Amino acid sequence: LMASVSSYEAVFVAVIAEVVKNYIIYKTAQERLLYAKRNVSIQQRVVKMTKVQFNLGNVSELDMQQAKVQLYSTLSIIPNVKLSRQKSKNAIAVLLGVLPKRIEKILNDEKKDIELSQIVEVIKKLSP
Repeated sequence: LMASVSSYEAVFVAVIAEVVKNYIIYKTAQERLLYAKRNVSIQQRVVKMTKVQFNLGNVSELDMQQAKVQLYSTLSIIPNVKLSRQKSKNAIAVLLGVLPKRIEKILNDEKKDIELSQIVEVIKKLSP
């Protein structure tokens, strides 16, 4: 009996650790996505300004192309960050035994971070 209790506790700790790890990955991806979108907005303005400057003869075509490359590079990051966020959300849902839609509200609340005690309570409710 003691062995099964110890095994249960070990699995419980492992599940908590995985949920926390994936939560951190999710929140990190969420922040990266926010910054990438901000950077795209800024870089789009830079491309427009560089085009104007190029048309006026103040900068070279190389400057204009470099501004575009920087924009396209940032745009190319966004799908991978979204995928990372989705994977971690799905992993959390699987670990908690719920559908991803049920945890979206909690995960997307930027003003509220989940505390470890909340994760433990959810897992305890799901355990036999």
